[in-house]
Amino acid sequence: MSMLAVNHHYYREASPPGGFYPISSARLHAEVALLRGKRRPLGQIDLLDALADPDRADGLTDTFILTFDDGLKEQMAALRDLERLGIAALFFVPTAPLAEKRVLDVHKLHLIRAARTDAALLADLEGLFPLALSRLDAAAAARQYRYDDDSARQVKFLLNFVLEPDERRDWVDQVFAAAVGGEAEVAGALYMDRDDIRFLGKSNMAGTHAHSHLPLAQLGGDEMVRDIALSMEILADLGGQPVRGISFPYGGPDAVSDSVIRACAGLGLAYGFTMQRGCNDLPDLQAPLQLKRIDCNDVADYV
Repeated sequence: MSMLAVNHHYYREASPPGGFYPISSARLHAEVALLRGKRRPLGQIDLLDALADPDRADGLTDTFILTFDDGLKEQMAALRDLERLGIAALFFVPTAPLAEKRVLDVHKLHLIRAARTDAALLADLEGLFPLALSRLDAAAAARQYRYDDDSARQVKFLLNFVLEPDERRDWVDQVFAAAVGGEAEVAGALYMDRDDIRFLGKSNMAGTHAHSHLPLAQLGGDEMVRDIALSMEILADLGGQPVRGISFPYGGPDAVSDSVIRACAGLGLAYGFTMQRGCNDLPDLQAPLQLKRIDCNDVADYV
């Protein structure tokens, strides 16, 4: 018995040389065909029913569920494509872009890396933060960013996990303004709007990606709970449905801790997706807030 969760981010036909790793419409159709050849598709209601009643766990045998992180506007095109294929999906939305009209740091970095090379960015960071760079764990960076080359791994891990929040924010904001442009305008084009989120909520396809898209395990306890709870409140108000699931930002061991899991359980979340690679067998379903998931690039290895 196994349930395979497959994660996606950008959905577009072309991308710049760096920063973005999209899946195209043709690739999504091929992925679904491959999965359907071996497994049965699930939606959120199917997943919640199986998790709520252990007697229904066998209903997850040889199944798959598609997830999309980050609340990107272009994912609504993926939703329309999947609807034509008769497949539901889960969309995990960070709510700060909607509530605060700002671009998340993770996407600022993607846009910056599309405009400047990783080698140039790393040289800037080495000059400004030499002590932080000396603390960078190369093995942890390789685990977190397995599809990137060494320069990209160092840039992303340094900014997302090593630098102090104020240091990271100041650097990213300055470089973003110079290389990309006005934040509010970019946010309006990049992320889902209220109507999109309202539709996802009413269709039982919305989950939270927290509010600020920060590594939750690195936040203080109260701040972490507030960040998750605020996103749940915003999504429930828009979608008219309680939020039942979370995709943990970054999803690795540096971002998901026992305290994060306890907080999610206390907030009433029923399931959570990490980025620990693998299929979910029956024992995994006993810890539904720590479900495994694979990247869409790895589907052929798991089907």
